[in-house]
Amino acid sequence: MMKKVIALLGDYYHQEANISPALNHALLKLKNEGEQMEVEYIKAEQLTEKLQEHPDIVVLYKANRLNPTEEKPRYWMCEKLEEKICQYVKQGGSWFVWHSGLSSYENFKKYYEMVQGKFDFHPSEHQHVSYQPTGEVTTIRNQFSMVDEHYFVTCDESNTDVFLRAVSAKGNTVAGWTHAYGMGRVVCLTPAHNKEELVSNEMVDLLAKSLKLSYL
Repeated sequence: MMKKVIALLGDYYHQEANISPALNHALLKLKNEGEQMEVEYIKAEQLTEKLQEHPDIVVLYKANRLNPTEEKPRYWMCEKLEEKICQYVKQGGSWFVWHSGLSSYENFKKYYEMVQGKFDFHPSEHQHVSYQPTGEVTTIRNQFSMVDEHYFVTCDESNTDVFLRAVSAKGNTVAGWTHAYGMGRVVCLTPAHNKEELVSNEMVDLLAKSLKLSYL
């Protein structure tokens, strides 16, 4: 059965054109493994309508704040949309939060409780980061390293299954986690930032395996 993927990618610091090739490669890898997948790239204003079509997975690589360099913040998510997103997952949808998709959503309480985590900060300079599977989710097995934004996050580890950690000279933090929410599932993944690292073989493999967690 064909799985429908909706992807909402790109923000002030992250260009959709750099992100979408990684997702395309990961979905192609899954297709080659026998999964039937199709993806549709959308804009934020289309999300409400697309949720009504009950996609199998929604991939979010987009910070909530639209104007991070300005003093007065503007956000693309609103309380009405927050409710629709949470309801979509409760009713059996899968919400895949990737990199900047963890940024600036903590003011939306229901959504934050659903995701069980948020972006806190990253060092100003990119780091040599080692991404290390924890063994708690057996489909993620391969450790690898890359020069990346080392995302430090808050994650409610007691209420989710951590499957990846990120370790650099700056410290050790959670980098991937998943849990059920109602009848649906949430998957969160923090790497990667640079165009080159996004399409690396190691990252594409990790992304494909993490996406698979969305429907296991």
